[in-house]
Amino acid sequence: MKTGSLSVGQLVFNITPKINAAGRMGDGNRAVELLTTQDSARAIKLAKELVCENKRRRKIQETVLDGAMRKMNAEVDIINDKAIILADSGWHPGVVGIVASKLKEEYNRPVIIISIGKDGIGKGSARSIENFDMYDALTNTNKFLKGYGGHPMAAGITIKEENLNNFRKIFLHYTGEKLRNLDPVKKIVLEGEIYL
Repeated sequence: MKTGSLSVGQLVFNITPKINAAGRMGDGNRAVELLTTQDSARAIKLAKELVCENKRRRKIQETVLDGAMRKMNAEVDIINDKAIILADSGWHPGVVGIVASKLKEEYNRPVIIISIGKDGIGKGSARSIENFDMYDALTNTNKFLKGYGGHPMAAGITIKEENLNNFRKIFLHYTGEKLRNLDPVKKIVLEGEIYL
């Protein structure tokens, strides 16, 4: 078994996504076991499983993102709506947060992506933008939610499918008032200049 130094980049881009995939795609305890086992053969087996899980997560994520983009083009008034709320029964709940983050970055507005289960309960992930408190927004529009929790920049929700349209209406009204002057162009913050 090789030992050596591990860079921050290797940790963030190579190892962390595979550890996260364990929880997103199934049982997160596999990642804990991988990091705590003293059995090198077991560690190798678990590491290989997580590599496969991460590949599967990426494929599912791409499929959900493609579906969300199609739904967005059909259902969202991108000129007037100050938030994006999308739901589907075919979306994997383990990737809705990643998809919400990608749409938030692309369209510079709050995004909620919801996976509706066979039981009619939607599990959603919300991502926010600068100067918009997502937790506060959900607190002010929670009449149709089954539950919610989070912080100003990200949150999770549960909602009955039958309440989705009513929730969408009040959330879009709320964001319309709060973000009336929203500039859809995301600002880029420069931290310094690099000279050739």
